[in-house]
Amino acid sequence: MLIASVLLLPLALDAGEQTKQKPLQAELHSDKVSHDTVTDCYSSPDTSTSTSTSTSTAPSGRVDLFQESFSSGVCQAIRWVDNLFGDTYSFNEDEVSGRIALGLEYRQYDDFNYHGRFHVRAPLKNLNSKFNLFFGRVDENAYISDTQPNLPGSFHDGIFGEDESWLLGLGYRQTKYKNRGFSFSAGVKLPFDPYAKARYRYDKSFNDKQFMRFRQTFFWRSERGFGTTSRLNLFHRTNSGNLLRWDNTMTIAENDIEGVKWFTGGTLYHRLHDNHAISMQAFINGETKEEVHIQDYGLRMIWRRPIGREWLFIEVGPSITWPREKLLEEREMSLGFSILVEMQFGDYKY
Repeated sequence: MLIASVLLLPLALDAGEQTKQKPLQAELHSDKVSHDTVTDCYSSPDTSTSTSTSTSTAPSGRVDLFQESFSSGVCQAIRWVDNLFGDTYSFNEDEVSGRIALGLEYRQYDDFNYHGRFHVRAPLKNLNSKFNLFFGRVDENAYISDTQPNLPGSFHDGIFGEDESWLLGLGYRQTKYKNRGFSFSAGVKLPFDPYAKARYRYDKSFNDKQFMRFRQTFFWRSERGFGTTSRLNLFHRTNSGNLLRWDNTMTIAENDIEGVKWFTGGTLYHRLHDNHAISMQAFINGETKEEVHIQDYGLRMIWRRPIGREWLFIEVGPSITWPREKLLEEREMSLGFSILVEMQFGDYKY
């Protein structure tokens, strides 16, 4: 249920345990699933060995077979699509990455919400290594408007917070510079509602403990028109190895928002032990020109840990918020709770 949940754990985690710290900017790109072996799409899943870390002691079994078979099946489908554009290339399974997440959240204000998220991203080698294919069930508004945090877990993906939709798209990313660049994508909300977006990213590392990321996104949807989102994220790693993150987002959309929809929130990430971690966030959001300018504020906490495998996670946590959307409503405290299970596959990065 957290806007930014806790698998940034390697960022704050290793800082307190290593005598030589990596630059924070490098760590922000290091949150991924790694595997000891590389297999082609058409290799048979090997259940004789486990891809679990030292924290995982359970033997390989059905859960490993399901994850490896699912990953292999998705990889084969992507390879088939890529072959339509030319030559036959081999794909190792780590190149095709994604996640499946299922969860339940409850708030007194708006009762129970059930969620199911899935997305996969893969390169299309016959076009260019800079092109990638995206397919998934995500929060449509948050994904297209770039208001999702690209962090683990949370179903509160953006400042829109609408229901999930199936999207299929093709993306292009400029890779000439590591700290800045443009990316473009276009696709459809199934069955057929086209969208397109273009984004500029700029990263600035001040030192090995402080880092800034700015993104400007322009987007269009056939049924809703044009819009733009400005995002500024500031990161600071403390001497104790914790990570502080400050997120700021502003969005304008011609047919969805009369004024400016905004969000600001600060999050503390803290490692407990053995890849267990928690995050604590204070946030506030609202929209100008609405009858209630400040629509929600409050506190959220998430505890996140792996479940026997390095690619399988559970997170749970409470929240306390004060939402109000209409003038006729009284702003009252709303208690909440969420639980989520997430499976990753491939060389997955948030």
